[in-house]
Amino acid sequence: MKDGKWKRSGALTVEASVLFGTLCIVAGILISLTLHVYQRAWYTAAACESVLTGSGKGVLKETDGAAMTREKWELLRESFYPEPDGLSVQTGGDEDKVRVQIQGNTVFWGTADVSFSLEKEMKILRPVTFVRKAAAWKDGGD
Repeated sequence: MKDGKWKRSGALTVEASVLFGTLCIVAGILISLTLHVYQRAWYTAAACESVLTGSGKGVLKETDGAAMTREKWELLRESFYPEPDGLSVQTGGDEDKVRVQIQGNTVFWGTADVSFSLEKEMKILRPVTFVRKAAAWKDGGD
């Protein structure tokens, strides 16, 4: 070829291949981190919803708040995929509060784990008792 097309430098090709490989690795890391944040956010929301249900509906239905928390958690747990490795959940409580503790690991690229641990706790709501105390305080304050 007389116009010299084949005599150009190959530096642009080398730079592009290095840049493309680096961008692929960075994109993979970002996607993996996004999965970890998504799992942690979903489990935080599920724990909050479980303790809220246990603290309110447990009293209204004349059942144990911890039992209602456990039922709600099991219902929510079935709806999430993928489940993190080493997921352990403890639900419980007493007459005054309900609690959910969650621990798990997000696997990155099949080898490295990033663990998360969270605990949500809420005082059991007793609206009738609160209204009666407020009314008694108001009547006594006049």
